[in-house]
Amino acid sequence: MKKVHALKWLLTGLMAYALCVSVHSQEVLLTGRVVKVTDGDTITVLVPSGVMHSNAPITQHKIRLQGIDAPEKGQSFGKASGHFLAGLVAGRDVKVKWSKKDRYGRILGTVFLDNREINLEMLQAGFAWHYKKYDSTPAYAKAEAEARVARKGLWRDEKPVDPQTFRATIKRKKGRGKDGKKVFTGS
Repeated sequence: MKKVHALKWLLTGLMAYALCVSVHSQEVLLTGRVVKVTDGDTITVLVPSGVMHSNAPITQHKIRLQGIDAPEKGQSFGKASGHFLAGLVAGRDVKVKWSKKDRYGRILGTVFLDNREINLEMLQAGFAWHYKKYDSTPAYAKAEAEARVARKGLWRDEKPVDPQTFRATIKRKKGRGKDGKKVFTGS
């Protein structure tokens, strides 16, 4: 009898563990209102209470649109990219599918407005690069390629510089190496 009871507890524990592991590895759906568009690939969403395991009346989450990299504010098409994204989502209720955060604590997610995928629309309009270093979504690669051919958005520029290269150039101009550490330039 004791063995059966112990076996029941063991099975219950294993099932609970498996459930926790599967919940943590699956995508989470967050729903809220966009209150800020930082740039062409980052937004802030306010989420009502009871969502995201919070007891706060409203929680604020910074969302980095996964799979795309938009021009920086000081870069060609940086402002246009941010304005385009704002035109799509500012003040609107969105859903964000996500499963992890980046090194800055931002949620990496796919943003949906009604049934429209906003990350994909940014690529289709030519206001972002497909961030191939971190994403392999075929539809994103195709959308970027089609925007390039049609010379939409930033692809109108003769020699567009991707944001990663732009950021690295800025760091070097500020006396930092590729790793972001200060470079000794004096004698």
